[in-house]
Amino acid sequence: SVRRSGSLLERYINYLAVGVDPWELVGDPQIKPETNHELDLVLGYNREKISLELTLFGSYMTDYISSVKTELKPRLATSPGVRQYVNLDEAMKTGVEVNFKQQINPRISQTLGLAYTYGKDLELDAPLPEIAPLDLRYGLRGLFMDGRLQTGLNLRHVLAQERVSEAFGEGKTPSFTLLDLDVSYPIGKMLLVKGGIQNLFDETYYEHLTRPIGADKTPMYAPGRNYFV
Repeated sequence: SVRRSGSLLERYINYLAVGVDPWELVGDPQIKPETNHELDLVLGYNREKISLELTLFGSYMTDYISSVKTELKPRLATSPGVRQYVNLDEAMKTGVEVNFKQQINPRISQTLGLAYTYGKDLELDAPLPEIAPLDLRYGLRGLFMDGRLQTGLNLRHVLAQERVSEAFGEGKTPSFTLLDLDVSYPIGKMLLVKGGIQNLFDETYYEHLTRPIGADKTPMYAPGRNYFV
C-alpha cells in the first residue's frame, strides 16, 4: 500500500488552468491523502530469438484524488468551466501490458506492444477520468548491406476512448492509425544520414490526453504527414 498526500496544487490552486486542458482548477486545503493498494504480476519468457513480457496489475484506491466540474464561474473567457479537487471514496484501476520481440532472421526483427488500463469510480459506478485507451504498436526492423543500411516500419493503432467521466467534463476521442517509415545509412565514421516519413497516411487525429482548447473545446490535433532528413 502507498499513501499520497495532496500536492500544493491540489490543495491551494485558485482559478488557474494548470492541467492538460483549459479548465480552471480550484484546490481543497482539507483534501485527504489517497491510499493505493496495488498488486503487479510480471511474467517473462525468453528464448534465443524470442522474448515476451506480460504485466498484469490491479489497484484498489481509497480517497482517490481527482477533480470534478462545478457551477463556479471561470475567470477567463477561454475556459470552458471550473473543476475542484475532491476525494473519491473508492476507485480501482486494472490493466495489462505486453511486450514481444522476435529475431525473425539475422536481418529482420519485429516487436509488438500493447497497453490497456481500465479505471472505475466505485462509488458512482462510472469511469475514472484521464484514462488512455488501448494502444497497440508493431515494429519491423531490417539490416542490410552488412548492417550498414537500416530500415524501420512502425505501426500504431489506438482505439476510440468512449469510457469517459461526465463528472470530469471529459469528451470522447476517436480511434486512429499511424504508420512511420525510416531509413539510415552511415557515411564514413563520423556521419549518419537518416530520413523518413512520419504519419504516412496523413491521419487527422489527437490523443485522448491531449485536451481540447478554448471554451468551444476545439481539438488540438497532432501533426499530419511529415518528411524528415
